[in-house]
Amino acid sequence: MSGSDDDVDRLVAAASRALANTRYCWLATPSAAGAVNARPMGRTPQGADDDWIVRFVTDPRSRKVAEIGLSGRVAAMIVQRDAEDAYLSLLGAAVVLPRGCEDAWLWRDIAGDGEERRAALIEVRVDRMELWMRGVTPEPFGFCPTALARDGAGAWRQVD
Repeated sequence: MSGSDDDVDRLVAAASRALANTRYCWLATPSAAGAVNARPMGRTPQGADDDWIVRFVTDPRSRKVAEIGLSGRVAAMIVQRDAEDAYLSLLGAAVVLPRGCEDAWLWRDIAGDGEERRAALIEVRVDRMELWMRGVTPEPFGFCPTALARDGAGAWRQVD
C-alpha cells in the first residue's frame, strides 16, 4: 500500500497535531528476557528541532533506562486522544542522553523549585508509526492501522 505524497503529508500532519496535544503516553521498552514493559510517561515540551523527536525525563536508575541501553529502541509509545478518536503507536530508536546534553530550562521546570534533580533524559527518534484516526485514516475506523515509516532520507512513506 502506498499513498500519494499529499496523503502522507496529511497523515503526518494529523499525527503530529495529536502528539503535540498529548502530554502523557505509554512508553514500552523491550526487556532482556524478551518481554515488553510499559508505563505511563509525561513527555517534555516539543522542541523546534523535529516533531518526531520525543523526550522524557526519568530516574537514571530506572528499568526503562537499562532496557533502552540494551536495545537502543522503544517497543512502542502509545498516544491516545479519546475526544478525537486518535490513537497512535510510535516506534523508534532511543538513547539516554549524556548528562552534559540536558537543557537547563528543562531541569528547572521538572524540579519545580529551580533546583537540579538527579534525572536522565530519554530521547526517542520516531521512525515508524501506526495510526487509527477517525476522519483521517481510511474507513472503517479501527479496522486496520495506517502505517508510515521513514525512508533512508528521513521522508515519511506509507507502508504495509
